[in-house]
Amino acid sequence: MPVQEFFDYASPQSKAKIDIASGYFYAWANVMMSKSSAKRLGYIDLFSGPGCYRKDGTKSTPIRVLEYAAQHEKLREMLVSIFNDLDALCCAELQRNISKIPNIGDLKHAPQIESIDVGEKLVTIIKAFSDRRLIPTFMFLDPWGYKGMTMELIGSVLKDWGCDCLFFFNYRRIIMGLFNPYFTEHIDAIFGEDRAESLRNNYRRTRNPSQKAALIEDALAGACEEIGGKYMLTFGFRGNQGRFTQQWLVFVSKGYRGYDIMKGIMASKSSVFEQGVPLYYFDPQVVGSIDKEPLLGPLDDLVAHLPKRFEGQTMTVREVYDDDNVGTPFVAKNYKDALRKLEEAGRITASRPPDQRVRRKGVVTMPDELEITFQ
Repeated sequence: MPVQEFFDYASPQSKAKIDIASGYFYAWANVMMSKSSAKRLGYIDLFSGPGCYRKDGTKSTPIRVLEYAAQHEKLREMLVSIFNDLDALCCAELQRNISKIPNIGDLKHAPQIESIDVGEKLVTIIKAFSDRRLIPTFMFLDPWGYKGMTMELIGSVLKDWGCDCLFFFNYRRIIMGLFNPYFTEHIDAIFGEDRAESLRNNYRRTRNPSQKAALIEDALAGACEEIGGKYMLTFGFRGNQGRFTQQWLVFVSKGYRGYDIMKGIMASKSSVFEQGVPLYYFDPQVVGSIDKEPLLGPLDDLVAHLPKRFEGQTMTVREVYDDDNVGTPFVAKNYKDALRKLEEAGRITASRPPDQRVRRKGVVTMPDELEITFQ
C-alpha cells in the first residue's frame, strides 16, 4: 500500500498500536512527574505521519500525546516534543492537526516538527550530543519499512536515565531483506554485523517457522542488550488472514518499572489468553479477547514453578511477582491466581487475619503486601 493511502483509514492493528504507544506515554509521564526531579520530559516520534487518519479521523500517537499534555497543567510546563517525517505533506498536515488541539498554545515548549531523513545524518546529530545527558525521553519509531531503524539510533537515546524506546519491527520485511545483498547494510545496522551473519546461518538451517521467529527475536534481544536495553518486550500483530505474526512492537528499557508498566499495557491489548495468561499478539479476526482453557496450560506451569523457585522463603505477593516475572508472559494477576491455587492445595501459608481471607463472593484475596511462606 502506498504511504499516502496508508493514512486514509486506520486498521484495527494500527489502532491497537496507537493505544499501546500512547498508553505507555501517559503512564510513563505520570511516573516521571511524580517520582523524579526532572524539570523537562521529552517525547520523540521520528516517523510521525500526519497525526490523524484522513478519511476516518482516527487520531494517531502524536495527537494523542499532545492532547494529553495539553490537559495536564504540570505536563504542559515540562513536555518537549519533537516530531519528524520525511514527507513534507505529512509534516504540513501534522502542523494543522496539532493547531486544532484545545489549549495547545498553553504548552511551554511548542511542538517541534522536522523533515529529516532518519539515517546517518540524524544519528550524527544525536551523537554530537552523546556526551550530554538527555532529559527523560520516550522515543517512538514507526518506520514504513526498516530503513533508519538502527541500534545506534536507539542506543543514543536509551543511554540515559528515564529514557525508553518503542519501535515497530516489520518481521516480514526483515525476512525478505535478510538474504538480499541490497539490504545487507540495513540488516547489519539492526542486529550488528556478526550477529546478523550468525542469524543468516542459523536461519538457513532451520525449517520450523516458530523456531525461525525465535531466532530473529533472540538476535534482536541480543542487539538491544548490547546497547543497554536490559528489558525487552515484543507484541505481535497478525495479518488480516490471521495466519501468522507479521509485525512486532518492541519495547526496550533499562528500568524494571518501565518494563512492568508496558507489560500490563501490552497484556491488555492481547487478543488471546490461555488460562488468563496473555499471549501478547493482536489478531484482527478476534472480536474482543478470547480465553483458551487447555487441559494443561501456562498457569499450571506457573503453579508448578513457584514452590520450586521460592522453597522455604517468606515474601510478599508483590515481591514474588517482581522477582520472577521478567522474561515470562505472566502479569501480576496470573501470579495471584497461581498463589490462590497453591494456598488451596496447602503448599503455601499466608499471614492474613481469618476475617480478611475472602471477599464477599468467596474469592481468596491476594493483596500485594500480603506475606506468604512457601513450604
